[in-house]
Amino acid sequence: MPWDGVIFDLETHQNTLGKGIICQIIDQEYYTVWPGDLGTKELIWPMPTWEERRS
Repeated sequence: MPWDGVIFDLETHQNTLGKGIICQIIDQEYYTVWPGDLGTKELIWPMPTWEERRS
């Protein structure tokens, strides 16, 4: 995970420096698509409907 460190909020107990990533399955493989500077593939948006997807 691409975080800047660990600092816990005293009320929520959440790591305020934590960040997430978004992955998409493209051609049956997982790729990071967000944040953009860490992306290994371009985000596919909007996602194709089920009928438009390849099997």
